[in-house]
Amino acid sequence: MNSSNLLKKLNDAFPDTMPPESDSLISHNCPDCLKLRDDFQGKTWQEVSNEVIENHTNDLPLFTAEAFNYYVPAYIRHVLEIEDSYVTTAEFLIHCFYTKDDAKQELRHKERMEKFTKEQIGFLTTFLDTLQKDNQYLRLKEDIAWSLEELTKYQ
Repeated sequence: MNSSNLLKKLNDAFPDTMPPESDSLISHNCPDCLKLRDDFQGKTWQEVSNEVIENHTNDLPLFTAEAFNYYVPAYIRHVLEIEDSYVTTAEFLIHCFYTKDDAKQELRHKERMEKFTKEQIGFLTTFLDTLQKDNQYLRLKEDIAWSLEELTKYQ
């Protein structure tokens, strides 16, 4: 599936809704979280620029479960639209869909994943399947497989 088809499916799976309130974007007030909140507050996922995503490439886990669910599509859109020979954003995004042997993280992960609808889980699966077939993401094949396995728990 090509990027334009995936972008259409992304928009179908994650319809235009109001963004989370600024006080529900982050769960604590460290400097990184405050910067994240300031850069995302009041913006729909469609309004978040690729530059903002690049500035927060590895910050997706800092969001609350509600904000994580809401802004994941902005990160996916970034992966689909931007040529990144190092696949940095994709790598951090993929890592957000699975946990490994950490009970505290598993609870947070479960809370995030349960916010997605069945349609959204279906899209995430399609997106990851597409990445898995792309040679650009070959070094992430194992991580993608773990993420796909994790998503089956929520279908």
